[in-house]
This record gives sequence, structure tokens and C-alpha cells, in this order.
Amino acid sequence: KKILEQEHDSRTGEIPTPSSRTRSAWVGKPATDFQVVTLNGEPLSLEKYRGQVVLLDFWATWCPPCIAEIPNLKRTYDAYKDQGFQIIGISLDRSLAPLEEYVEKQKLGWVHYWDQNGQVSTTYQVQAIPATFLIDRAGIIQKANLRGHALEHAVADLVKQKPTPPTPTPAPPETEEQKPVPETEEEKASKPGTEEIIQRTVEAHGGLEKLQAVKNMVMESESVEHLPDGTLQDEGTAKTYVDTRRLRSDSWTFDRQLSSLIFDGDSVFVVGLAGAKPAPPAYVDFFRDSLFREPIWLLTRLATGEVSADSIGTEKVDGIPTHVLQVTQPSGKPFKIFISQETHRIVQFRYDVEIGEGAQNTVTRFADYREVDGIQIPYYRTTQNEEYRRVFINSIALNAALDESLFQPEQ
Repeated sequence: KKILEQEHDSRTGEIPTPSSRTRSAWVGKPATDFQVVTLNGEPLSLEKYRGQVVLLDFWATWCPPCIAEIPNLKRTYDAYKDQGFQIIGISLDRSLAPLEEYVEKQKLGWVHYWDQNGQVSTTYQVQAIPATFLIDRAGIIQKANLRGHALEHAVADLVKQKPTPPTPTPAPPETEEQKPVPETEEEKASKPGTEEIIQRTVEAHGGLEKLQAVKNMVMESESVEHLPDGTLQDEGTAKTYVDTRRLRSDSWTFDRQLSSLIFDGDSVFVVGLAGAKPAPPAYVDFFRDSLFREPIWLLTRLATGEVSADSIGTEKVDGIPTHVLQVTQPSGKPFKIFISQETHRIVQFRYDVEIGEGAQNTVTRFADYREVDGIQIPYYRTTQNEEYRRVFINSIALNAALDESLFQPEQ
């Protein structure tokens, strides 16, 4: 940022890229732990395998170089799995079905996790796949980006290093108080209802008064899209102006051209070098629903009763217990809201999107909440359907003075 603020002819230095930390930079450092849930529904963390040699393998079924490595992974796993070696496959597939089908068909016997929201790949700053990290018994990353026989040789060396067995601590006898007690009818009745869930969620995001006070937002963000060949495409930065019913996004790609997109509440226009032209009608419902789902205004509508919601149970999202509410969007399509039972913040949306042919099941994940004017706002968002896009928000201004011409396309 400092370099860019200088006069052009006096700029010196190097601007780092988002992928400035290479895989080799991790070598010699402790592997960062994570807590997720495997395809089999079991809790998964690196700490669980402390004392074993672990290979973190970031891959996907649509990635040809990843698939080419499968025979080598099988050979290495079969040779050393009984000597304290484990593989944790971190899949970046866009949907679950191809992953489950491939794992079953190929009989891949190691641990698998579908990283649908980029939680683990973001932690390890994975910018392309296949990507591998080989971790020793002490939890230190010893090698990265191993393939072929190099992987097998490295694993053979590490499994020879026997761990120091911990001194076992006998578990105390289970008392009557520690034994699980069946849930009573009173306890079932005491579970929070829909109104209480909404109230807690509103408070966790800043409170109704502050949420109601937000009339518009101006966001500057950068986004990255995962491509089918396993690489990432940096989509650059965008500036978005949005209120409860209108939106303008500059630096938006449409038909492979950099454009501005305007939704004035009734129509969608794409503004480029050739002027403004209407977007397909399907975009109207898409953006109307998108604005409806913006957490600040959605929570306001839920809290005031403008929009009704149904509590449809609980579910774990990446190991996080959540309350699940179902809401109807302006288009008439339902969508589900997943709210953390611990923090009471929104962690995920699940809904269908119809632009073009057919409906796409879509998952939006929220993370990295930060306070802006007393309101908790997620600065990291991922959206995954047939595509997988990660959005990093750089700044947000609330209640800015917006010129009405921003939402008026040139005719």
C-alpha cells in the first residue's frame, strides 16, 4: 500500500502476491491444527494423530495431476500404514458426490475431508493442487510438495523415528454424576425456540438498534476463484455500493469483460466501454435474493417480524454445532441459515441459485468476524456451487453518503 501511494516514477520495492508464502516456507515449522469432521462423520484434527507421520494431501477429483498421484499414495500408504503413517486427504471438490464416489470406487482407505468452505486450504495458504505437507511424529512439517518415489522415501525415513511413549494416566472410575442421563421432557422443552435463537443472533451481531441504523454499505474486496485445472484465478479487487434494495459493483467480470454492474431494485444493467445494456432477467431475482440474504438486513427483518423463520433442528457445520432456521426469499425459494450455538453468529447459508440452465445448490460460509461501528461483520466469505470463490473484504464503511447517480446506468 505504501509503495502504491508513492509517485509512479519514484516507486521502489516489491509488492508481495497473495501466494508469497510458498509451501517450502512451512518446512521446519509446527503444523497448524484444525478441527473438522471427516466424510464418515468423525471428528478430525492433527492433534489426534500426534505421534504418527502424517501426510496432508490437498487434491480434487477434477485435478488430473492429483489423480495421477493416487497410485503412488496407495503404494506408500499400504507400505507404511502399520508403522504409524496416516494420510489426510483434503478435497477441494466443488460438490460432495464425486468425492464420495471416487473414494469408494478406488478404495482409498485413508482419512478424507471435504474442504467445501476452504477452511483448511486457507489455513495452509494452498494456491494450487496437488499440494502436500509431510509432518513428523512431533507435529513438525518436514517436507512439502512431495510426489512419486520422493514421497515414499521421505515417509520411510520418518517412520523409523519412533515416538517417546507418554506415561499413561489411569482414568478415574466413572461416577454416577458422570454417566450420561437421558434428556427429560423438561430439558427438551427448555431448548431455545425460533424467537430466542433470533434474539441471541441479533445481539451477537451488534443488537437490533445498531443493525436497524445501517442504511447502506460500501465494501472494498478482493476475490479468488478455484479453477477446474487446480489453479487459482485472482479476480482482483472490486468496490461495491449496496443498500437494502440496490447494488452497484465496479470491476465486475461479465462475458469476460471488466464491467460495472448495477441493480436498481427492478432491473440489472452491465455498464462497459460500449455503454449500459440490460442483463438477463434471471439476474433480477438473483440480486434481489442476494440483498435479502445480507446478514445485517436479514437479521433486522427477522427480529422485527417482517420476515418469518422456522426452526428445523440442529446440524454440525465443519464440526460447529448450529441451530438451523429456514426462511423464504423474495423469489419464493427457501434457504437455510446455520447459526453457531456457541457464538450465536451466522456461519453458513445454504440455498439454490438459478442463473442459466438448472438450479445450483449453493453454500455460503462466513468467517473472520470483525467489529465495524459496533456491528460484527464477516470479512471472509466463500461461495461454492459449480464454482468455488473466496472473497476477502479489505474495508467496509457503513452509512456512507452515496450519490444517487451510482445506481443510474447511462442510457
